[in-house]
Amino acid sequence: MSAMPLSAILPLLQLAAVAEAPPVPVVQSAPQVACAAPEAIGDVSLDGVPDDPAQAKAAAPQTYILPETGFAFVIPGTEEDAAADPVLPPCEPVVPMPVRPRDPAIFGFYALPVTSQRIAARWQEGRLLELAENDALAASLSWGLNRPGTNPLELVNSRVNSEFRQTDDVAGDSWASATETLVKGAGDCEDLAILKLALLARAGLAMDDLFLVIVRDTARKIDHAVAAVRYENRLWVLDNRIDRLQPAERVMDYVPLQSFSGPWAWTYGYKGGTSAGRTVRAAYRQAGR
Repeated sequence: MSAMPLSAILPLLQLAAVAEAPPVPVVQSAPQVACAAPEAIGDVSLDGVPDDPAQAKAAAPQTYILPETGFAFVIPGTEEDAAADPVLPPCEPVVPMPVRPRDPAIFGFYALPVTSQRIAARWQEGRLLELAENDALAASLSWGLNRPGTNPLELVNSRVNSEFRQTDDVAGDSWASATETLVKGAGDCEDLAILKLALLARAGLAMDDLFLVIVRDTARKIDHAVAAVRYENRLWVLDNRIDRLQPAERVMDYVPLQSFSGPWAWTYGYKGGTSAGRTVRAAYRQAGR
């Protein structure tokens, strides 16, 4: 029997070394669910079989024979390829976390974020602003809001103030949705402010720029509600008592109590030496507190 050449012995020695090597300890870890972005799946179907026949052929097992000894061994294709590059199910789309908009400081007061569900319950995380796409009355009230040179805030404020009756809640203070106010053709200050915000949202203004603000009217000594809208880098007030727009910094008789936008809510505070602080103290003195 002739001696095997070195070129034939070396592969056998390498296989023997692998067989005699001590086993590597396996560290158990918590199972994790992996996934792949849809664009990373490529031409491989979710069952692990390539959709391309050329890829399937390339992944078939390959047989190798040592020419001088006739020793044959097989290198599996599909199994190793799957282990090296497993086919993963597509990931669920990542839903971005909502970001609280810039605090609506108004009338010289500081906006303080709150998370109380009791405070925001009536606001329903902004769902009161939802309007049906095919609502004919909403469409007529929104007509022309996006025309060049048109101020949508001014148009919405004057239309709602002139076309909807202003009423007071008979049985407690309830907030109607924009759709309910459209149907009734009337509403109190909160209802009309909500409708104005809904129409502006329908016209394409960002929800982060639309606020319902509950205020204390220090002149009339009653609570009131207005819509506040951030537009062209300025905060404007839409009031059912006044047809013209008012820049928020020029409104002196309102003390903000709460405001709402989307899923967010704020309350308000002031510094003692500011004009807002003096307004509050004067209002409390007039009320005898």
